[in-house]
Amino acid sequence: MNTNTPSPPPKIVPPLWRRVWTRLMADRGPGKKRLWVLVAIPAGALAFIGLIALVALYAAFAKGLPSIDWARQYRPPIVTNVISGDQQVMGEFYDERRVVVPYQRIPKKLVQAFIASEDAGFFDHGGVSFTGLLRGLYQTYVKRTRIVGGSTLSQQTAKAIIASSEGAKAVRVRSGWAGVRRKVREFILTRRLESNFNKEQILNLYLNEVYLGHHAYGVQA
Repeated sequence: MNTNTPSPPPKIVPPLWRRVWTRLMADRGPGKKRLWVLVAIPAGALAFIGLIALVALYAAFAKGLPSIDWARQYRPPIVTNVISGDQQVMGEFYDERRVVVPYQRIPKKLVQAFIASEDAGFFDHGGVSFTGLLRGLYQTYVKRTRIVGGSTLSQQTAKAIIASSEGAKAVRVRSGWAGVRRKVREFILTRRLESNFNKEQILNLYLNEVYLGHHAYGVQA
C-alpha cells in the first residue's frame, strides 16, 4: 500500500504589479477609502502643479524670441552696393555681408553637400535629433576624439535667427544656467519653425543665414 502523501502544488506568486494593483483596489472596510483614492488625490495635485510650472517655464524661456512672422517676411540685413555711372560696383556697405538667394536658385549639389556634412537625417526628424545629440556628447565628452555638435540644420537655423535678431552674444553662451536657457530657447524656436515651414523653406532660411566667417552670411556671400 502506497502511503506517500502527494506534495502540494507549488505556490504561484503573482507579479509585483498585480500585487500592488490588488492592494490599491482592495476594499479596506466600512468608512475607509480605497488606497488608490488616497494615492490619486496627491498625485493629481502634484501633476497639476508640475503642469503649471512647465507652462510658466515655457513662457519665461519663449519671452522675447523672434516671431514666426519675422521668418515669413524674411528681410535680413544685406549688402548695399555703390554703383558708378557705368554700372560698375565702386564699393560695399554692410553690417552682415549677405545676398539673399531664392531656394530655387541655389545649386542642388550645394544643398546636398550642406545636408551631408551637417545633418544627414534632416528630412527624417522633426527638428531635433536626439540620437545625433547623444552621439555628439559621446564623441566630445566620453571618447574626447573631437568636438562634435549635435544640432540639426533646423536648430542651427533657429540659432542663426536668434543671433540675427538679438546679436551674436546671445548664442555664444555655453555654460551654466545661461547656456541651458539658450538651448531651450533654440529648441522652442526650432519646433515653431518645423510647425510653420516645410523643409525646403527651413533650408532656404539656413542657407541665407549661415555665418561663413569674415562677416559673410549666406551661401551667396
